[in-house]
Amino acid sequence: MWSLLWFFLACTPKCKEGMVCPMIGTGIAGFNGDRLDALESDLYLPTSIYKSDDGRFAVVDYNNYRIRRLEEDHSLTTLAGNGQHAYATPGVPPLETAFENPIAAVVGPDGFTYIAAEHEGRVLRFKEGEPLEVAAGTGTLGLSGDGGAALSAELTDPTGLAFIGDDLYVSDRSTATVRRISNGEIFAAAGGGETPEGTPGRLDQPRQIAAIDGEIWIADTGQHRIAVLNPETSELRTEIAEGLDQPFAIAEGPQGEIFIADAGGHTIYRWKDGELRAILGNGSPGLPLEKPQKSDATPLTYPAGLLWDDDTGLWIANMLGNQILLWKPE
Repeated sequence: MWSLLWFFLACTPKCKEGMVCPMIGTGIAGFNGDRLDALESDLYLPTSIYKSDDGRFAVVDYNNYRIRRLEEDHSLTTLAGNGQHAYATPGVPPLETAFENPIAAVVGPDGFTYIAAEHEGRVLRFKEGEPLEVAAGTGTLGLSGDGGAALSAELTDPTGLAFIGDDLYVSDRSTATVRRISNGEIFAAAGGGETPEGTPGRLDQPRQIAAIDGEIWIADTGQHRIAVLNPETSELRTEIAEGLDQPFAIAEGPQGEIFIADAGGHTIYRWKDGELRAILGNGSPGLPLEKPQKSDATPLTYPAGLLWDDDTGLWIANMLGNQILLWKPE
């Protein structure tokens, strides 16, 4: 407990209120090893940030084919992935497996870290000290298996993960679906079928998803909107329909507001009381951050992942900027 408290106190002064601060990454695309200071460590297209099972921040390092954690001494270490680009190998230690572009991760109620493995049609999971496992998907790309065992189902490009209770929801960009995994079985939850374009029940390239107040919020990138799935009624409604370019990720803020990473618009929006307002970014890509900047002057470059943390603020996976940023609101 005291070590984590020290970690938060050590990090907080680095980012003052009203500022955006580089926290992880040099801005150079690549991999220059582990155990370096986080600000001296290269990332390669980070797509997501989450809290690991021990409460530390971890990064999905998409093109380095690794899951990496921010340690108490502010160094960066690899939790899973050997840096090779290939289908993952179940049954081996997490550090010994290749990955096929991990794009999102979430810690489940069982303590496993679940990984959306884009391009290999599987959801993987791991715990430190235990072998890598497959949670869903055969590795054959497709859309099949609803109503049966998740391990016998086909996925194509899983891109987002979220838990409601023990149920895991998975968005799949290429099949334009969201599916639910419950007790080892998989079910259709939203999208798919012959739903006409422009209707609320249709999805188009859904990216990351978030569980908020018992519903699944979906970054429906291809339709430039945020959609919301009610699991109880199976209703899919449009929550935000105007003002977005390519919404990629969603996070809930401390007062019920919703933060949206609009990757194509290089902007972070806040949605509250029916109003969508840009809070970070100027709509054009910019250079990586070398030092803290005022939030109204900070450029973003394809922000693809978000995490709100009550102790520190809004963490941003600035994908094409190859950095993890922290915004501390005033």
